[in-house]
Amino acid sequence: MKLAKKQHRYIEEVFAVINRLANGETLEAKYQDHELSGKYKGTRECHIEPDWLLVYEIRR
Repeated sequence: MKLAKKQHRYIEEVFAVINRLANGETLEAKYQDHELSGKYKGTRECHIEPDWLLVYEIRR
């Protein structure tokens, strides 16, 4: 997060996305949320910004 602040990233946007995911909500299409494959099978990725990605896993 320190690096993100230095790069003037929108930290609030990350927390908003994380809260949506934690509440089981579907992300808007602009985030390009999708499943990963290969050694990352079982995880998902969304684009906070075009060059800023969030890789996450949904546990139930």
